[in-house]
Amino acid sequence: MMRLILVLAVVVFGQAAASGKRPSDVEVTSLLSTYSQANAPGFAVGIYQAGRPVFAAGFGMADLDLRVPVTADTVFNLASVSKQFTAFAVALLADEGKLDLQADLRTYLPWMPDFGTPVTVANLVHHTSGMPDYLSLAMLAGYDDESLLRQQQILNLLRTQKELSFVPGTEYEYSNSDYVLLAEIVRAVSGMPPQEFLRRRVFEPLGMVHTRVRDNLNDLQPDYAVGYQAGPTAGTWRRAVYNRAAIGPGNVLSTVGDLLKWAGNLAHPTVGDARLIARLTEPVQLNDGTRIGYGFALKRSQVAGHAVIVHDGGISGFQGMFSYFPDDDFAVVILSNGTVDDSAMLERLVALYLPTPSGSVSDAGMSVTPDVATLHALAGNYQSVDGRMLTLASDGEAMITKDVLATKGRLTFHADGSFHIGTRRRSIFQIERAKNGQVSALLERMTGGSDDTPNVTSPYRTRRHERVQLATPSASELARLAGRYRNDAIDATYTVWMDSGRLMLSSLWMTEPQALVPTAANRFDSLAGPLNGLSLTVQPGLKGASGRLVMHYANVRKLEFSQRLSPSR
Repeated sequence: MMRLILVLAVVVFGQAAASGKRPSDVEVTSLLSTYSQANAPGFAVGIYQAGRPVFAAGFGMADLDLRVPVTADTVFNLASVSKQFTAFAVALLADEGKLDLQADLRTYLPWMPDFGTPVTVANLVHHTSGMPDYLSLAMLAGYDDESLLRQQQILNLLRTQKELSFVPGTEYEYSNSDYVLLAEIVRAVSGMPPQEFLRRRVFEPLGMVHTRVRDNLNDLQPDYAVGYQAGPTAGTWRRAVYNRAAIGPGNVLSTVGDLLKWAGNLAHPTVGDARLIARLTEPVQLNDGTRIGYGFALKRSQVAGHAVIVHDGGISGFQGMFSYFPDDDFAVVILSNGTVDDSAMLERLVALYLPTPSGSVSDAGMSVTPDVATLHALAGNYQSVDGRMLTLASDGEAMITKDVLATKGRLTFHADGSFHIGTRRRSIFQIERAKNGQVSALLERMTGGSDDTPNVTSPYRTRRHERVQLATPSASELARLAGRYRNDAIDATYTVWMDSGRLMLSSLWMTEPQALVPTAANRFDSLAGPLNGLSLTVQPGLKGASGRLVMHYANVRKLEFSQRLSPSR
């Protein structure tokens, strides 16, 4: 999930000059209290400055049933904030000469399939592997958000895959599968479970006494917060079911106080040295030289003109953000068991503690009002190579996205002619015009940048959306696509069938069928339903040959199903 890319000279964190001011605890508490609600889940915030923790407090409720408040010692699930610890374990082993970052992952995990091209350990670390995300594979196989998913089941799923989403090193695409495999590499190289390695080598030496990797979801954890999601009506809450037992991409439990100790190790390392710490955030390059900002599960970004090292995460009622500002020797940790606007909170805390650098906002990122002709020319439908459809239309006042598969919201235009959608600035769109001046495509730069910082110095990758005319197939054309389609790699069979003139998709484990909406020729998007966000191509068989169904779904591309049997409904 995440934030901007900033090309910086390598800074030795331990030598960073502390800067800023020291507001009173009353000022900080007053600011944070504006984000707290009565009888609602809460959050904890920890702040580090100039070599030591200076603030830690909790707000709201850790357990709504028992009326237990959040405190500075409340334990939260770190979700993807956990990844930096898995990456650090890999970095330690590499620094000790026990692991080669450029080696094929099969050197350490020989049971993984041969994809015809090496997938290096470094590819996994930087999310440039092309490995399909296990969460999406599991959903397509029949799991849902409440299904228990164990580490070994994830490994079983990954070892049966036949194709990568792209050639390793050619693109950046965030994949939780990468970090499951990294955890198993730590196990293979160190000779101990990754949770034990981290306890001995990282958590205990740093005095992170409340921090552990939870490998069994039934284990008890003192002072652990309950994760919540919004209920059916405003102001109501439900317990969020958390059933992901994966080690590597998540399941580190910790407190804001412990994470401030981790921030202190980035600034003044005692586990590892300054050279190793600096390596964690060194910019890396794709095969074509494109620079990306994702290091060892820590990303270079900016907030309010200040360089920041950051990673956030969210899963089943938990949300977290870890941010360290190397030039200011300053860190902020925000952990929540509900939903909180941590980006806005971070920006306000930075303004409270740190001086605002002059010239921190580029004119290129300033918002402007586009002319009517631009809005008119943009209206239409745009489809990317992975099937995602982006629909732009006017609501009478401004250009908006009306397609549920894209981030919904109004378009915000920048002075350089680009735009982003809603409040999210992780993707910046540039308009491409044909020779006749008509808008022919949109180029989407997926920046990984923070929502507070629109200015992008280098992209993670670029996705092209070609302008297309929506298809309107007849009922008979749709009926030709009906059939049963099988993929052995995820052990799943889908039935495509007609219902009241609509093409539908179902499987044994789906609780309700998924309606498929025609987009381009033989291409369909799923609207609200169990597989919301699915895009697929259905090709009927010719002259007695079997047909094919190719799915694209949330960091899984080109998952191919072959037609097997006649439809039976």
